[in-house]
Amino acid sequence: RDQMIAIVDDSARLGRYVAAHCHGTPGIYNAIAAGVRTIEHCSFMVPNGIKYEQEAADAIAEKGIYVCPTMSVGERARQHMEANNMPNPFAATRHQRLEDMRNLLESGVKFVSGSDCGVTMTRFDDFQLDLELMVEHLAMSPADAIITATGRAAEALGTDQFGTLAVGKRADVLMVNGNALEDIYRLRDIAVVLKSGTAVVDKAA
Repeated sequence: RDQMIAIVDDSARLGRYVAAHCHGTPGIYNAIAAGVRTIEHCSFMVPNGIKYEQEAADAIAEKGIYVCPTMSVGERARQHMEANNMPNPFAATRHQRLEDMRNLLESGVKFVSGSDCGVTMTRFDDFQLDLELMVEHLAMSPADAIITATGRAAEALGTDQFGTLAVGKRADVLMVNGNALEDIYRLRDIAVVLKSGTAVVDKAA
């Protein structure tokens, strides 16, 4: 814990934030004590499975620490295992994990989206799945799910240069066919992608 506190303190001196990768509950408490900016996963793992800690959730919310629950990590692998009747070591805790994420939200914890891409069968081009699962399992509206990947993500990074559409901000824009505020799956029907105002994808051309 002392090392984590020292890392956060020195990062603050340099004007930087710290993200903590925490599956285990002791690591979550260490991250809270250190005052990290974001907690990745926040899985509440203990030796015999998963055990949610309301005390930790309240402290995360009180300190304004963002949680990136990585909803989609391993989801495609889970689907593959189930389709092929393969044993899945995480199947037994999946429902508890989803319930824990709902409890974190109800406790006022701010979520940002991240897929943990690069992990087995978690592809770089499947980021939309993270938002889809938030809508499907956490009862988020499509708008709230999108905010976790845009405005709130920028907020967690400490920047006002992107994340929302506003005069003076960098024009990083995703345009889709249809209304993603009504149907989150429309995010997969990409029409145009702008990077700093320049089209890097233009399927409408």
